[in-house]
Amino acid sequence: MGSTSFTLTPDHRRWAASAQRKYGQGLEYWLSLIASQRGLCALSRAPLLFDAHAGTPVAGGDSQHPIYAVVDHCLPGSDEQGHQIVSNDLNDLKGHLPAAPFAALRRTRAWKDLMAAWREQVLKDPNDRDAFRAIRRGTTS
Repeated sequence: MGSTSFTLTPDHRRWAASAQRKYGQGLEYWLSLIASQRGLCALSRAPLLFDAHAGTPVAGGDSQHPIYAVVDHCLPGSDEQGHQIVSNDLNDLKGHLPAAPFAALRRTRAWKDLMAAWREQVLKDPNDRDAFRAIRRGTTS
């Protein structure tokens, strides 16, 4: 990365306080993690949403936003290898695969193309939930 500074926002701080309550670790742990990732998803390197509105499911309506920041355990089900911050939908995708096949998948061209499409959509229109759904389903043109 370049030498451009990264500034933590009030949304980052609110999200970190919530992660602290839910997962433990100190507030500085979560703020440092956000800063070290520069607010980007550890899987796609796309900018994440940290605002409470994006993270709050609506009964009978929208679920968490596809690019809402969520905690991912680097070793599934354990704090042993630390955490990373990823987008909600990519964390869900990762959660359906065992660790070894997921690690192998991440090395493939198909995965890299999927992550490029994900980043492109975030930059094009981060609010188009249907576009993210189409990317996940492989139905984009």
